[in-house]
Amino acid sequence: IRDLHRDMGALSSSGSWYVLLVNSASHGVFNVVERMDEEFFASHLGPGRFDVIKTGNTVLSGTRQGWEELRKFISTTDFSNQANYEELSRRVDIENFTAYVILNLWVLNLDWPHNNWRAARERIPGAKFRFYVWDAEWSLGNQGRSVNGNTLTGELSGGADIARLYQSLMNSPEFRLRWADRFHKLFFNGGPFEDDRNLERY
Repeated sequence: IRDLHRDMGALSSSGSWYVLLVNSASHGVFNVVERMDEEFFASHLGPGRFDVIKTGNTVLSGTRQGWEELRKFISTTDFSNQANYEELSRRVDIENFTAYVILNLWVLNLDWPHNNWRAARERIPGAKFRFYVWDAEWSLGNQGRSVNGNTLTGELSGGADIARLYQSLMNSPEFRLRWADRFHKLFFNGGPFEDDRNLERY
């Protein structure tokens, strides 16, 4: 899933698979990956300081002030008003958020959005929060899980922050148009979700 997010143009944690051998005895398979902390963002985006938030609104680095202001803004604002939508787009990278949500919907990530997410922004004026894939192993029917769920009425209908942001944005006509346009670009005309590309990736 991280590879797919990267193919969509997003920053993604890199990793690889290893068999751990101690004195020639196997101790299992490990997936070693980059942790998405302040060091990760500084190494990929350039020197700087970052607010990094994860599941449960836990602050990995920086402060929670901007995140709490965003949460309050989402819960108290009508985004059918264009000016309010434009203000939100100054706080959140809407293009990133749209692609991030579509990805998690399509793979049927059943341990999201109430869990397993990361959001970050550089700690400078005008910086926007962006969202990043973390653990996504409860996806694509892994371990016998269903692939027939409706994540729009399931995972995105709850009260998690990402779900609430999505629900609020759907009140915006401009966002609904952007959502449909992004779907089309991802699934057709050589987009990263086309069947041939997914089969190659798999």
